[in-house]
Amino acid sequence: MDFLGETCWLVDEQGERWSRNRLDVEVDRVAEDLGRVPPGPIFVHARNDVATVITILGALSSQRAVGVLPPFDGHDAHRTLYAKFRPALVLTGSGPSSIAGYRHASVNRMSAWERLSHDHPGCHPDLQLLLTTSGSTGSPKLVRLSTAAVRSNSSAIVTALGIVGADVAITSLPLAYTYGLSVLLTHLRAGAGVVLSGASVTDRGFWSSVEEHAVTTLAGVPRTYAMLRAMRWRVEASPSVRTLTQAGGRLDPEVAAWLRATLRGGGVRFHVMYGQTEATARITILPAHEFHTHPDAVGFPIDGRVEIESAPSATDGSGRVVLFSPSVMMGYAESAEDLLRGDELRGRLATGDLGRLDSEGRLYLTGREKRIAKVSGIRIDLDDLELLLREDVDAIVSATEAEQIVVAVVADAKTAAGHVNNIARRLGLRRDAFLVRAVDQIPLLSNGKPDYSSLRKESTQS
Repeated sequence: MDFLGETCWLVDEQGERWSRNRLDVEVDRVAEDLGRVPPGPIFVHARNDVATVITILGALSSQRAVGVLPPFDGHDAHRTLYAKFRPALVLTGSGPSSIAGYRHASVNRMSAWERLSHDHPGCHPDLQLLLTTSGSTGSPKLVRLSTAAVRSNSSAIVTALGIVGADVAITSLPLAYTYGLSVLLTHLRAGAGVVLSGASVTDRGFWSSVEEHAVTTLAGVPRTYAMLRAMRWRVEASPSVRTLTQAGGRLDPEVAAWLRATLRGGGVRFHVMYGQTEATARITILPAHEFHTHPDAVGFPIDGRVEIESAPSATDGSGRVVLFSPSVMMGYAESAEDLLRGDELRGRLATGDLGRLDSEGRLYLTGREKRIAKVSGIRIDLDDLELLLREDVDAIVSATEAEQIVVAVVADAKTAAGHVNNIARRLGLRRDAFLVRAVDQIPLLSNGKPDYSSLRKESTQS
């Protein structure tokens, strides 16, 4: 299959190596099995293990649309997705005791549920991947990605990062997260190796795998690098690692400064990247040496071009970030019938982010259209407010429809209130404009990003 390079290989979660030939045999077997199930998409609750990988590759090989979801956790939202999209097969690893309208089956060593009815509108022939919009299992819609988009974005990333057969990546992110899935697909496509691990970077076993298999490439989100800093990780401790990539949000300035000091002169490349599920995976890349010279940039387009739709009042060239690329999704799906829809966006994606381009074409993100709140008529950039708080404490910020700013602070109630009082005075905002939550840890989605949705939901229910 053309998603696998000739020399690619895997190391499974048990430490066993899988050659390209062995992968071919298993992928072909799964593809044949999937060809016999009813029409409709295949849903896989993904874990960082070989059964998940072969199932995904088997679906890609058989040209069945595959929905890659977070591991099954009993959440009602999973059953909502089943009811909405009526998948032909749900593969869970370990999952529900029953699904209405489905019979129990077994595919590729994974517990599976097969739909009894063959009545389904089917999927568009170009449809390849279905992913949740934000990594949240509660998302009511899925992103529809075509075969061409997946191939185009994967090839562009291989070229941009210079991935070659000698490279070895490790699954430091969940495969259900578009960035984590992209790391897998790009390295396999380039003929490189991938070590499957479900361990955190804080686990000793993770670094044992890095050392044993001479891992060269590590991908992370901002929290990954915050944890490495807390661990006092050093380049010298992992001599095989040559490339680090980061996406999924802006690095904390202190973490970025630590990385620059840690990596300076060490021979390790650090690439800031920016992406969205709606653009398959990654949109821009910052050349490694520019991490030091252009610290606020997210880089140049990987696959296509970026334009800025300037706001009428903007004086610095900033505005809405719009991507034109073959990596752009076909559109969203909110029902089984939507899976038959063709390409509705035609390669144009309004990202929802705000930014500007410099004279050389580098993109700088300045905010998020949906991360702007109004309090008593005053526009508040929630990202800027979050950065202000993070100068002193670990915190995230959201907002309710009732013009109230919600802040979760890792501290006791009195300390949390004190930090927010200081910020309110500093910005000239009313104290009662803030709803403060003292938490033990920041709520996160399965992909490691802050869970702003749950913060808003908890606030409206209290």
